[in-house]
Formats: sequence, C-alpha cells, structure tokens
Amino acid sequence: MFYGAWNPSPRLDISYGPYSSLTDLKFSPDKTKLIVSSSNQKKPLIVDFDLDSLLSKACGLAENYLANNQKLKEGDRHLCDGITPTK
Repeated sequence: MFYGAWNPSPRLDISYGPYSSLTDLKFSPDKTKLIVSSSNQKKPLIVDFDLDSLLSKACGLAENYLANNQKLKEGDRHLCDGITPTK
C-alpha cells in the first residue's frame, strides 16, 4: 500500500513497504503501470495501475467484509456488483 503525505513544498513524500527510500517514480508509456526505484532495493517495483485490475483486486479483498459485516448498510454490500473479484 502506498502512503503519502502532502506538505506545503511542491513535493509528495511516498513510501511503499520496503521501498521507503524512493529514488524514482515513472509511469509506463500506456499509463497503466508505475515503476518505482529505491536506493534500498536492487530491483525496481512495477505497480499495476490498470483500473479494471485494481477494482477486481480491491473487490477480492473486500468480498468477505461486504458479505458478512453486520454493521454495513445494505446498499454498500453491492459496491462490487458486476466486478469479478480476484485474490
């Protein structure tokens, strides 16, 4: 998961798990992936930014919560209707 903190300077501080000392962020030419480089990791990390894929993964993670949380509003249980969840 990405964590960001905005400060008044024109800079966004972002860290991603072990990639805490980021040296470079670049989007792929088709804008569906983010390539992350870090001074404390040997290999760059490629993050999938394809919206359909992200929604599918998010719904896979939320599937049990949406189905079983008794405090959830009924309408919210259907947030992932029409999206095939993946784990």
